[in-house]
Amino acid sequence: MNKRNCIIFIASIWLVLSSRMTAESIDSYLSEVIEMRNAAKESFTGIQCDATSYRRNVNGDWEVLSEQVWDKELYVRDFDTRHQRVFSIIEDGEPLEDKKAMKEIEKLSKNAEERKDERRFKEPLDTLYYDDYEFSFGEPDSAASDYDRIDYRAIIRDDKHVDGYFLVNPEDYGIVYTEFELADRPTGVKFMKIASELEQLENGYYYPVRTFFRGHFGFLFFNGRREVIEEFSNFKFGMEFPDSLFNVPIAYQPR
Repeated sequence: MNKRNCIIFIASIWLVLSSRMTAESIDSYLSEVIEMRNAAKESFTGIQCDATSYRRNVNGDWEVLSEQVWDKELYVRDFDTRHQRVFSIIEDGEPLEDKKAMKEIEKLSKNAEERKDERRFKEPLDTLYYDDYEFSFGEPDSAASDYDRIDYRAIIRDDKHVDGYFLVNPEDYGIVYTEFELADRPTGVKFMKIASELEQLENGYYYPVRTFFRGHFGFLFFNGRREVIEEFSNFKFGMEFPDSLFNVPIAYQPR
């Protein structure tokens, strides 16, 4: 074997070993992230918090055309059992009358009821779907340089799988930010992005304190963009709620 072929041979071995080490390294890293995430999900019980929703129609530059601000409380019995109590809806600076507010809530409640048993996304860190994804270490921007970035891409390209990334606190493997888009957009969806900011709360686990949705939808003669921001604060843990609270997903109770 001449010198040139020897160098090529050594380089190819190094690339194979390097990729194998990276794969093993990221799987080991993600096992810690998944363990922390699952522990947080199990702790997601008896929680009450304040919430504010900003529901916006926007133009092509994502500038606000109209806005509703929902003032509410969120009650969580467990990860899959939740209730929202809406106190008021402000539309473009003016409070909605009770009748109009009820109509808005009924519309949202019907949609939540229809989708309560539907698993919308096959999440990359769910062990059921972990093998549906390819993961790699990414490079966080300067504002997030204290965190590790994990990029992921769905192997299965459909509207139940997603492409995106999350940022992880390397000290305890808690996820502090996640952002994703659909791997394949269904008819009528031109763009969709969902993001969450998480903070470590008093019980040691990370919970969403802000979620962000942007979508561009177009079908036949309809073309519109929507933006929804949810902010959560004043968390209370260890709360006990009556069964009757969860009979409906959303209720209206003016202050």
